[in-house]
Amino acid sequence: MEYMRDPYYETPECPKTIRKQTRYSKWFRERYIPDIKLFLEPADVNDYEKYYKLSHYSLPFGLGGTPRDKFGRLVNNINYTKSFLMSGRKRPKCLRCAVIGCGGVINGSFAGEEIDNHDLVFRLNHAHSSGEFAKDAGTKTSFYTFFPESQHAEDVADSNVSYFYTMFKPYDVDYGINLVEDADPPIYVSKGKKYKLRKPLINNQRTRCIHPDFFRYIFTHYLDSKSHRPTTGALVVFLAIHMCDEVNIYGFGYDSRFTLHYYDKKFVAHTDKSTALHDVDNERVLWNKLHEAGVIRLFKRDE
Repeated sequence: MEYMRDPYYETPECPKTIRKQTRYSKWFRERYIPDIKLFLEPADVNDYEKYYKLSHYSLPFGLGGTPRDKFGRLVNNINYTKSFLMSGRKRPKCLRCAVIGCGGVINGSFAGEEIDNHDLVFRLNHAHSSGEFAKDAGTKTSFYTFFPESQHAEDVADSNVSYFYTMFKPYDVDYGINLVEDADPPIYVSKGKKYKLRKPLINNQRTRCIHPDFFRYIFTHYLDSKSHRPTTGALVVFLAIHMCDEVNIYGFGYDSRFTLHYYDKKFVAHTDKSTALHDVDNERVLWNKLHEAGVIRLFKRDE
């Protein structure tokens, strides 16, 4: 099924934009859709034809399996419809972006200043970016991506942040509704147990849901439909690839010489194994392939 396109997409003016790499890499050219839709909009739910197309797949690859009125309640809320992601930032002709994963490769790297010198900085999960972590991971955050169980917005030091919300299951829709309505998260039930999730410390007027077609696009075009779904890290890297002209990624690659996470207090061995949800080996290969194709720069340590 065809992917939804962004009707407001504008061709970048930057002479060295990522889109130009399609000239030099056949592999990237065959996969890249520059105007793929990134974020869910009211029209995707309110327009029945669009909703019908998206209902062929369930979350995270579509809107099927969850009542349409729930999605309508989310995307038609005034806090969602007036959300402005760039929050007053003027876009430079060439937009340089950094994506910060949680990998231990940046522990002791002193890459913080380099990271903060980017126009936009994308973070996710445990985005420790203050105090002792600032020298390695920087302090600047433009966008923070999360889903209910991964949400640690309190780790983000920056106050001028916009948010990308990912929905993987029906509960995440209810959580998103409560988020835009400024209510406490609904009770989460897993394996017969009930959990009360904490209310995220975020501005719900600066939040956007990642479009399900974007999930499907990454999964089928770049991850070869392996594992259950893309990692949050993969989503964020490709958001940056589609929003920016230059992308440098830090804390990705699962290098066994370094602890699993950059914020670990003691050394934690990384894993080579795929989980039921993710194929980390597949993604490791992907980062190197994108690096070699000149699409991104993967931060590496020679020591």
